[in-house]
Amino acid sequence: MSAFERYSRYYDLLNAGKDYATEAAYVARQLRAADARARRVLELGSGTARHARLLAAAGFEVCGVEMSGTMLAAARAALEQEPPALRQCLELVQGDARHVRLERRFDAVVSLFHVVSYQVRNEDLAAMFATARHHLAPGGHFFFDYWHGPGVLTDLPGPREKQGEDESFAVTRRARPEMLPRQNLVKVHYEITGRDKHSGTTEHIEETHPMRYLFEPELALLLGAAGFRVLRSMAWMADAAPALDTWNACTLAEAL
Repeated sequence: MSAFERYSRYYDLLNAGKDYATEAAYVARQLRAADARARRVLELGSGTARHARLLAAAGFEVCGVEMSGTMLAAARAALEQEPPALRQCLELVQGDARHVRLERRFDAVVSLFHVVSYQVRNEDLAAMFATARHHLAPGGHFFFDYWHGPGVLTDLPGPREKQGEDESFAVTRRARPEMLPRQNLVKVHYEITGRDKHSGTTEHIEETHPMRYLFEPELALLLGAAGFRVLRSMAWMADAAPALDTWNACTLAEAL
């Protein structure tokens, strides 16, 4: 099992404080403002399907695509605990956001929790945007969030520590960022220590997540090459345009 697969076991614990419900409501509002009839949604990089389950509960038919087998297993286990009516509105598929082809179209494509910023090469970003465009008819919408370049460079990242626990596990994650400004990247070096409360055993994981920070002109260029036009960009969870110190931003694009 790779370090990332081992780390993914602690994903929900480390993000227990994340307000998925408010975020999903924000995404639903953006999609319905763009197209009140939107119903079928493809999520690229759905993780443990926390957003996807909430979007399904809000009335969308959602297909979540996730590359990690461990994440997907956790998502499917959580889905089994949901009411049958919700389970019928959510499909989970293993696949790579850059290459998956489901050979059907959706009303909207979303990608959340900075999956776009994990596409560190131009080729990766172009491939992911091509995936989104492939699954939309003209007039369909693509909504995604990302690390906003001006904010990252204005408020430089520093070391952080995060903890989480439940009745079975306790986990601590220490993050040390490394700036690579000529590549528009932040390499986030993680040290994760997980402890099984029942057995007392611990495991130590080290891995690096390269994250790309993005600027609106390059997004417009790459989206245009993929067959989109940008409708608007906003600070995450807001309706206003990203400011100089905005770290998390989102963009809504329309398929041409």
